[in-house]
Amino acid sequence: MKLFSFNLNVKSYFNPILKIVLSVSVIVLLFLSFNLLRSISNVFWSVVARILSAQIVILCVLRIYISFSEIILVYERKTKTNPDIKSAKERSKAFSVEYVISLLENCDIIDISIVTGGRILSFGASSDSRAGCSKLFDKKYYINDNEDVELGYLKEMLNSSAVDDNVYVVSIDGLYPEKFKG
Repeated sequence: MKLFSFNLNVKSYFNPILKIVLSVSVIVLLFLSFNLLRSISNVFWSVVARILSAQIVILCVLRIYISFSEIILVYERKTKTNPDIKSAKERSKAFSVEYVISLLENCDIIDISIVTGGRILSFGASSDSRAGCSKLFDKKYYINDNEDVELGYLKEMLNSSAVDDNVYVVSIDGLYPEKFKG
């Protein structure tokens, strides 16, 4: 565990809150021991102890800021990954896995969201182009934030998410499935 690095994989409020409590405790202990630091008779060691105490307080404050950021990240993930799945399932439409794969293979740029396993999964294809040229190149596939996914892996994921050879599509290119004309 890296103490002063931001944890992008945090899933619970426990660790950030624990780090905040520990940091505040260290700061309080340092302020309570301030009288002890004044009793050091050697001027050099007194200055060194005060500088170290100040650095520790600064690091604890930094850790508190990082922990609050992690708490905000957990909150955003929990609200984003727990959308109203029931309403998403109601507005979804069943498409065959073959049709979804053909959309992925035939469209250079497409974004598809499906309901699977109690969550919404977003995947698709993206391509690059040059300025002033309509020809697209360098087609890549993605799943959520994981870019450059192989098409075979994407097909395997779709087959594992399928129910009776169908996946339940919530949106295609941001449109409800019934409004998509592809």
